[in-house]
Amino acid sequence: MKVLYIFLTTILLAPWQALSEEQEFSLSYPRFRGVKSTGSVASTPMPEALKIREVGVPRPPVNHDAIDIDRRARRAAAETASHAIRVATRGNFEVGFWQGMRRAFDRSRWGHEAHAAGFRDGHYDPEAEALGYRLGRDAAEARSEELALTEVVTQFRDLSREPVLTPRPPFVESSPSLPRLTAPALRSVFELTPYSGPHSVDPWRIYRCASFKELYRGHWREPETGFRHWEKQQRRGSYWHQLNADEKGRFRVVFRYEYAVTMAERAHRLRRAHTQGFHEGWHLGAELNSEWNYRQGYHEGYGVALAEGSDRGFHDTFASRYDAAYRRLFAEWSRQPRPEILDVRLADGNDDGVFEPGERIEVRYEIANYGGASAELPIFYGSGVAAQNAELIVELPRRSVIRSQRPLSLSIDAGTPARTDTSAFVELAGDSVEVPFRVAYPLEIEAPVRFTGHDALAGRASLTVGLINRSRRPVSAQAMLRLEDGQSVSPEAPIGLLDPGASVALRFSVRGLEPLDLLAGEAAFDIEASSRGRLQDRISARAPVLAIRLHDPALVDYLLALARLGGSPADVARAHQLTLRRLRADWQRAVAMEGNPYREDRKRGSAETALGDLVSTFRTHHGSFVEPRVFTDLVPEIEALAADLPGAHPFLRRHLKKLARELG
Repeated sequence: MKVLYIFLTTILLAPWQALSEEQEFSLSYPRFRGVKSTGSVASTPMPEALKIREVGVPRPPVNHDAIDIDRRARRAAAETASHAIRVATRGNFEVGFWQGMRRAFDRSRWGHEAHAAGFRDGHYDPEAEALGYRLGRDAAEARSEELALTEVVTQFRDLSREPVLTPRPPFVESSPSLPRLTAPALRSVFELTPYSGPHSVDPWRIYRCASFKELYRGHWREPETGFRHWEKQQRRGSYWHQLNADEKGRFRVVFRYEYAVTMAERAHRLRRAHTQGFHEGWHLGAELNSEWNYRQGYHEGYGVALAEGSDRGFHDTFASRYDAAYRRLFAEWSRQPRPEILDVRLADGNDDGVFEPGERIEVRYEIANYGGASAELPIFYGSGVAAQNAELIVELPRRSVIRSQRPLSLSIDAGTPARTDTSAFVELAGDSVEVPFRVAYPLEIEAPVRFTGHDALAGRASLTVGLINRSRRPVSAQAMLRLEDGQSVSPEAPIGLLDPGASVALRFSVRGLEPLDLLAGEAAFDIEASSRGRLQDRISARAPVLAIRLHDPALVDYLLALARLGGSPADVARAHQLTLRRLRADWQRAVAMEGNPYREDRKRGSAETALGDLVSTFRTHHGSFVEPRVFTDLVPEIEALAADLPGAHPFLRRHLKKLARELG
């Protein structure tokens, strides 16, 4: 009967067959049908802040000259008090409603009874038992397959002994992953329990209030509140605005007194509204409290039933599923080969540790066959830089390890560029291993190229770069620096024989460069490394842009030389362009500085900015100039530059122009 029950309830669970263990499962809660009659209960007293006090406003003295004012004031007070009573009636009802619901939710006995009933109904829900049983059964099937495979693989991978069929299921604790049950929400209980009473109120909004003052503060009981409300409604030109100060004072006194008397006379309506609200909230709160606790209990009971069913389903299924999976997997491993690549090693043809273009690669392998059957299988091997990939048939005896008797051979394509990172692969029956390597030559130039010194006017520069021997053998090394015009420069010291793994710093002193090429960073160099006349590595480099190095005076010195000795218009124009690049870089630094450095350079004759340095040089040496236009022609160009510089900075820009005019 138990088996039949589980079978039938499992069929009924068809909508949940695709339920994921990682998904949330929302329960459909039945309504609580328990006894909810609460009887009568004494209401909680109205808060003191809401009670109408005795008339505390003194009665105004009789004034026969103000009969019209008194009449209008009494009528206004009566109308305002009527409005206040309507608002306060609803406010007192909501406060009583709030107190009644809170009192009902505090009754723990009702909650315990409903919770127990919900737990019982959830625990005996046949859907929970069947769903848990199915999840436990599914978990047992997956776990048994996993453990059986682990046991078979462990036995067959031990090549020191023959595997023996031992289908003994291990002891495993039931641990299915159950779906997360969505906890019941109190708001949904409110939504399912609509309220229809003498006042249209939102029970959920009222319940969420932390204090009755969030609903009503009792401010309408104060005569001053009523008067201010009435006063705000009076438009310009109304009777109120035609009164003088004394008349307004009389009106206000009569209004306050009449308002207080009216509110005191109708206080019983507010007390009745509060009592009515309390009883309405009490009865609704009792129903909500029972339903809320019932759902919480149902949720807990359903979860317990789900766990018990899954545990039962797991233990009813695991042993048989493990036995079947173990026997099937053991038979498969006994009748089939199970090859696996254990190791792949690469060696270059001359065994110097460097894989050079055009060189042969030797591939050695180690393969195991853990299965119970021998086989002849093809090995595929190759590389992305190999001239041609290859295939080899190997014989794999059962339950053994074989190693390559002689290496497999590949050839690196002779056109492969140096410094190419690639890999070689070996594939066997779906198993694949890749071994990375680098195509290079023994000699490798180590970037970056460092410019260690220069004399722009003389066209000289000094460079340093590293050279390393990557091979396991000594290499006879030579190096050369070549310029764009074909000029070749040897390092300051010959290299000679470079030991395995050793490196050396190459220093070059270059002469005959164009000064403007050095200043503009357009001087280009190629550095080559070779061995016995065979080129092995080459890198290209350019000189840094000296013109925008603000601490370097090379450009200013060149302008000074042009002004003293003269130069071609093309050289002057090119020098001016470099100067504008320098001043643009100088602007960025000036913006970041405190104050206005251009103004300070102009007033003090200092050289805090590059423009200030240029003006200071002009002032000092302009008497020796043959071509002063080298400096003076910069003025309109700098003024045009000032208009194009980024940012606002009007004062900085203005003093830059003033400082530039010092060159004229």
